[in-house]
Amino acid sequence: MPCHKVLHQKLDRATAMMESSPYNFYRGPEKPEVLIITSGSGWMYSLETVSTLKLQDRVGLLKLSITWPLPRNLLLKHLKQADAILFVEEVDPFLENNVKELFAQHCMDIGLKRFYGKATGTVPSFGEITPEIVTSALGSLLKVSHEPRPAEYAEKAREAMTGLVPARALGFCAGCPHRATYWAIKRALPWTAGMGSCSRHRVLRPWNGSLGILSDEDHPRHGVRGRPGGRFGQLERFGLTQPVLAVCGDSTFYHAAMPALVSARYNSSSFLLLLLDNSATAMTGFQPHPGTGRTAQAKRRQGRSQGHRGGFGSQGGGGGSFRLEWHNRSDPETSSAKRRRKGTHS
Repeated sequence: MPCHKVLHQKLDRATAMMESSPYNFYRGPEKPEVLIITSGSGWMYSLETVSTLKLQDRVGLLKLSITWPLPRNLLLKHLKQADAILFVEEVDPFLENNVKELFAQHCMDIGLKRFYGKATGTVPSFGEITPEIVTSALGSLLKVSHEPRPAEYAEKAREAMTGLVPARALGFCAGCPHRATYWAIKRALPWTAGMGSCSRHRVLRPWNGSLGILSDEDHPRHGVRGRPGGRFGQLERFGLTQPVLAVCGDSTFYHAAMPALVSARYNSSSFLLLLLDNSATAMTGFQPHPGTGRTAQAKRRQGRSQGHRGGFGSQGGGGGSFRLEWHNRSDPETSSAKRRRKGTHS
């Protein structure tokens, strides 16, 4: 059977499950003046709004637990009962667009409707949804007056929070060896260039050690992202006089850095790549990669060099294949501890 057909069969079964899911439910009158279709945090904001404006007899709330696949029959049942529909959802108008598509297929059966949401500007198309936004939107649709909190309230709340809540910066996972690595790097060099993901934390305190140019986001506080070797090997051409040190993790090395190393070798780029090998795809769920010595089926590969958990071995996981010079392997925890005991910092 074609795989595409199998996927559609699975989607049909999932749709049938969603139609009878107890986590999809409706609250409100049988024929509401406005039907709010929502999910996630929008449900609580909508519930609070209806209670604040005392519109329990005029507004219906349809809460969807899963936004895809849509429970089509459930949606059509409630779309028939209302003439105005308001969508309350975070980020992009996913529910809004897909429900409109469903309506277009059945408009002759359920009649004309008015839809309100991000497309009409009733709900902002950017930023977070708040109870105040939902209250303003629903109040304007039903001509219900409501005195919102003054603008100064939010500013006073932020000021109070600044004094009472300690600042919390992003950090590495507990026990991550990258902490010691960046401590050592900071002692040796004022600036480094690195990949995205975990390596981006090095721009924050207490490391404060990222090169702030050529960023993908064009932000002076962000580190250089992309493939080490592709950009990092060219920094000397921009007048950088210190030795160039590029940083990436072991899983990133395989899915992004290897093509750039080929380019760096071809273009005779001069830099040192520091490979942070924790033998795991630590940021996204510890999936195996070629440096772990295990396949996607959790089988150990035979005949591999058994370095750190069967990882990179003496040639740096492929660095030798590119005719690159493999310098050294070091444990940052051990090296940092030795330097602290000796009282040295470089």
